[in-house]
Amino acid sequence: MQSKESNIKLLLLGRAVSLFGNTIYLIVLPLYILNITQKFKKITGFFFAMVNLPTVVISIFVGTIIEKFNKKNVILTCDFLTSILYFILFFYIFRNSKSLILLFFYLIVYKHYFNIFIIASKVIFFRTQYS
Repeated sequence: MQSKESNIKLLLLGRAVSLFGNTIYLIVLPLYILNITQKFKKITGFFFAMVNLPTVVISIFVGTIIEKFNKKNVILTCDFLTSILYFILFFYIFRNSKSLILLFFYLIVYKHYFNIFIIASKVIFFRTQYS
């Protein structure tokens, strides 16, 4: 059985890797949309506002949903699904697809999984720190 400190280190390492991937995504994706549309300010701003709007609304209810499940399993499942979504995005871009509608729905699903992952890992971290 692993110690409490070891589990916290693994949790922080997992969060760091996920946040690093998310940061790369935040840099590369607007450049990709610029490459598709050639109208960076208008389309990209509207696109990301529409992608984040459902996430903001759903975030209100995520905490109560997470409380009903094992947080460790929620974190592992969301991280695994996010990894799969990164591979799907890679093949989507590699295939040179230029459909903003498909990208829009992909990003909504991705943002939900990532949001659940972040909230669940915060809950676990604060419970282990203060218990």
